[in-house]
Amino acid sequence: MCCMTVSRNADPAFLFQTLSDPTRLRLLNLLASGETCVCELTDTLRLVQPKVSRHLAHLKRAGLVEARRDGKWTYYRWAKHDDPLVGHVLSGLREWLANNGRMNGERRRREKVCCRVSRRRPKRLQQIEVKFTDTILARESPHPNLLPEGEGIASPSHGEGHEKL
Repeated sequence: MCCMTVSRNADPAFLFQTLSDPTRLRLLNLLASGETCVCELTDTLRLVQPKVSRHLAHLKRAGLVEARRDGKWTYYRWAKHDDPLVGHVLSGLREWLANNGRMNGERRRREKVCCRVSRRRPKRLQQIEVKFTDTILARESPHPNLLPEGEGIASPSHGEGHEKL
């Protein structure tokens, strides 16, 4: 899908209705930098995934964005347009987004967000990894029981450090 199809999507009222929502403007702002994964959008905007997906679907119906799947990830980008009205409106929108302070801040925040699978571990898994590391260190320490209670390394003899996943 390279160009907007002629349908309800080409209706100027539908275009302006789509652009009237602040969340959709924020999404378009982040997508103006290039193809972006949904997880980056949710993390950057600090919104729940269903809300972001609903607004992306509306933008897609309007022909403003295109989607590409890669395994379990979905990436979105701005769509290309042949319609002069859409092109003119989006050109003005891009200029406004580039000069708006709040939108610039969100683009800077996006640069700090990463959606690589290896770095997206659930918080609970990270806690278990820390306890496991502490347990290993306690076993290697010559005097693991000399630490003040409640500080530092957890003692595996009290059931800590061995949890079911």
